[in-house]
Amino acid sequence: MGKGLFAALSETFDLILLDVLLPGLNGFSVLNRLRKSRQTPVMMLTACGAEEERIEGYSKGADDYLPKPLTLQK
Repeated sequence: MGKGLFAALSETFDLILLDVLLPGLNGFSVLNRLRKSRQTPVMMLTACGAEEERIEGYSKGADDYLPKPLTLQK
């Protein structure tokens, strides 16, 4: 288990920002593990922005999914 996942499971956070492309477990696997015991809001922020990946993120319990790079609109 990675340090980030251990911290997310053992500490209290208001929000978790999670990338899909992580060493070891990918972000979807981390999200699965988190959702077994935590309901902390999770925002996926990742370069993997294909529609299938966004659907997978939402179906696994992500609260939001933002593909990078972000574009700011006025």
